[in-house]
Amino acid sequence: MRQYRFLKRSIESEKEVIRRVFQDKEREKTIEAEGSLISAYLESFLPQGTEKLYPLAAWFIASLARVTSMSARKKNGKIPLIINALGERYAPIADAAGFTRCLRSIEVVKTVISKSDNFENNSFSRFMKICLEMVCDVTRAADDPELIAYNDLFKKYINEAVTSVDILNISTAITLEALFHKLKTAINRRQYG
Repeated sequence: MRQYRFLKRSIESEKEVIRRVFQDKEREKTIEAEGSLISAYLESFLPQGTEKLYPLAAWFIASLARVTSMSARKKNGKIPLIINALGERYAPIADAAGFTRCLRSIEVVKTVISKSDNFENNSFSRFMKICLEMVCDVTRAADDPELIAYNDLFKKYINEAVTSVDILNISTAITLEALFHKLKTAINRRQYG
């Protein structure tokens, strides 16, 4: 397998690629992206693009933070730092998208399944990738080694979830419920030994 490296293009250069290669002047004007404009352009053709999955992922992460913090409070009253950071970052995004706050994992799973149209067209792995990127963004921004260690924990369980759905053909509802429980348990276990 051979790897290729590409230099990052400027926004104007990416717009030029969309105009020349895809010959699409109108759609290029409506695309907004934090990363690659070309990636955002290509994603705009998917039935469930990032603009739909991102707020849902923010709500999933914020709900995980809320449920985990409730569990932590019951155990010893101390909420893990990662949970505070995730909640502070993604609860406002979830609230702005109109998602109601939830304290039961089963309700979170049912809402995610229904709002994602049961992850039609194999969008589950993209949803999980967005969730993992959200966690990584928070841990990088905190620049705290204690928080960075949580990246591996989330990566492990999210990769297991993707394998369960995409390869083992296990129900997304069962997989999300298990993921929610595993993450909550692992975070609390890591925090309190």
